[in-house]
Amino acid sequence: LKRSVALAQFAARWRRPRAPGPRPGAAAAARTTEAPDHSKLPIRKHRVRQPKLSSSNSPKKAETTMAQPPPPRPAGYFEKKGEVHELRQLLRGASAERDQQKKRDAIKKVIAYMTLGIDVSPLFSEMVMASATTDLVQKKMVYLYLVNYAESNSDLAILAINTLQKDCRDDDPMIRGLALRSLCSLSLANMVEYLQPAVQRALEDVNGYVRKTAVIGVVKIFYINPSVVTETELLPSLKRLVNDNDAHVVSNTISALEEVLAAEGGYMPSEEVITGLLNRIMHFSEWGQCAILRLLTKYSVANEGEMFDIMNILDDLLKQSSSAVVLSVTKIFVDLTSNRPDIQQDVLMRLKGPLLTLMAASSMELAYTVLVHIHALISRGPRQVEVFQADFKQFFCRYNEPSYIKQVKIDILTMLADFNSAEHIVLELSEYVTEVDVEIARRAIRAIGTIAVHVPSTSEMIVSSLSNLLELDIDYVCTEAAVVMKDLVRKYPEQFQQASGAVQKCLKIVSEPDGKSALLWILGEYGLLIEDAPYLLEPMIDGFMEEPSGAVQLEMLTATVKLFFCRPPEVQKMLGRLLQEAIQECTHPDVRDRALLYYRLLQVSPEEARRVICAPKEVVEEFQEEMDADLKDRVFEEFNSLSTVYKQPASKFIQVSGSPFVATKMPPPPLEGEPPAGFAKPPPVNGGAAYAVDHQVPNPSPAETDLLGESGGGAAGGDLLDDLFSGPPPAVSAAPATTPAADLANLTGF
Repeated sequence: LKRSVALAQFAARWRRPRAPGPRPGAAAAARTTEAPDHSKLPIRKHRVRQPKLSSSNSPKKAETTMAQPPPPRPAGYFEKKGEVHELRQLLRGASAERDQQKKRDAIKKVIAYMTLGIDVSPLFSEMVMASATTDLVQKKMVYLYLVNYAESNSDLAILAINTLQKDCRDDDPMIRGLALRSLCSLSLANMVEYLQPAVQRALEDVNGYVRKTAVIGVVKIFYINPSVVTETELLPSLKRLVNDNDAHVVSNTISALEEVLAAEGGYMPSEEVITGLLNRIMHFSEWGQCAILRLLTKYSVANEGEMFDIMNILDDLLKQSSSAVVLSVTKIFVDLTSNRPDIQQDVLMRLKGPLLTLMAASSMELAYTVLVHIHALISRGPRQVEVFQADFKQFFCRYNEPSYIKQVKIDILTMLADFNSAEHIVLELSEYVTEVDVEIARRAIRAIGTIAVHVPSTSEMIVSSLSNLLELDIDYVCTEAAVVMKDLVRKYPEQFQQASGAVQKCLKIVSEPDGKSALLWILGEYGLLIEDAPYLLEPMIDGFMEEPSGAVQLEMLTATVKLFFCRPPEVQKMLGRLLQEAIQECTHPDVRDRALLYYRLLQVSPEEARRVICAPKEVVEEFQEEMDADLKDRVFEEFNSLSTVYKQPASKFIQVSGSPFVATKMPPPPLEGEPPAGFAKPPPVNGGAAYAVDHQVPNPSPAETDLLGESGGGAAGGDLLDDLFSGPPPAVSAAPATTPAADLANLTGF
């Protein structure tokens, strides 16, 4: 009973409404109560009164009645709008507090956001107001911001005009120049009226930095509105600055005038201007010296005395370490002496030393540039070759050099080889054949063959070296050696005996079309001297239809027909089978046409066919060069430019119409008259460029004997052919009465 009364009292107290806040004894009552849901509720500072649980209230329904926490709000830091707002507050707060360090940090943060690609253009007004400071660092950053966003905020950019114009009159020349550079960099058409007075005033500034900045500003105005420059005082003021005392101002002025006057062919200097620039050229930087030397190429020298004056002044520039300056001087020396070969030889000797020094530079790119210019000089003629022949070892390749440098050096070594140095050069080139770089190995083999053509005394030694290369089991080496051997036996037929032994082995290795064609040509021309020639040719004829190269198939046809005239009994069936496949099964039009030509020649008259196909050939004296003489002259006129590197005139890779920066040849002085007394010739110079002299070697009389050892062009194998072909040959006018296939079978014995 007591227990029931106590439970009733507890239930009565629970039904009464409770005031918020903990109630005395509530914790003890909760502990004594067996209500599990109350014990699992989270502890809160102010607990909300829980409804009484009855049998009709399920736990699921109770959970739905509980208040849910609100979703988390996204952080504003990741929003661009929030970033811009934060930066605006930073800028305004720093300006209000007049704390220069905070202001500088805020501007730095704006520039950092700008470099990250975040659009901070809404801060344009705040940044314009931030430019009103004496801190040079802040001004630089603010001007950088203004220039970057002026084009996209052209309406707001007008707000910065007053500040920039005010800074253009500042006492500090650094601030004046910085403001002028930023003002000209706005590049807005509606700003020209503000730019022209500021630039005109700055061109006459007392400080060289401001004048230099104003010169560049003239070019920027020219690209916005050309008439503002050409029709106002800006252009005359710019021309007067060519004689400025500051070297940086002069070099910038020359470049600016070249761009502004591009439509007129660039700035044409007078004698007074050239004299003043040359007398001060040692005070300029290397880029300023290059600008003056480029301008000098447009000047016409009056006489030899003036030419020697110019060369004596420029001689000191050859001691510089700048490759651009040395090559510019080289071009001028070469152009001035282009019509005086006697003087040019001394000039080349003077230019050789600086060029070889620059060639050994640590920078591979600079070394390559100098090498291609040396190659262009040497290719002009024998006089230029003689200058560098004594130093041929300077062009030997080093193991750690890149392939593009090795290629140029190999080409130079090929041109420098003569009777005295050919053996050393060939031995050096033979070492390059085993290079890891396949292209270097190929080029070395071709260079060896070129030396043999140009230096006859080395032919025997080189043919022997090539024969050894043919015995190597390397595909690309055998291919190049076979091609070179073919060219050599065309010029030196007597040297074939040394190479005949390696042809058989080489045929099994070579897989490239060029190598196969060369070996087939050798088999056709020297079938009488190669004992197994028909049997070497037979496997290739069996695989005629599987041969993918049309050039190889054409050469196979010609070689088989030539070999047929030399050794008819052994080649008759092979020729018939080859012609049948070429005419009836081959889809290559050139191969089929040549096969029909040979078939009809043999059908009409074997004697005529032999006279046409096995005609005597002249000994080859010179092979065609990669570049013709006219193209070489055009490229050499653009010496010291990319044309020399690309070996193409500038018109092939850039738009040269109206461009003043395309290299042109400096006109040499006229030949009339002698140099005035008191002008001495320049001392022998080390490395220069040159005068092209035609070098012609008298051609020996062509060989009168054909490849079969018979004199004249008549066919002496008539007996063999009569035995081979039954009956007299048909008349030329008689048309075949049957199909070509049937006639082919009758002709070849099938």
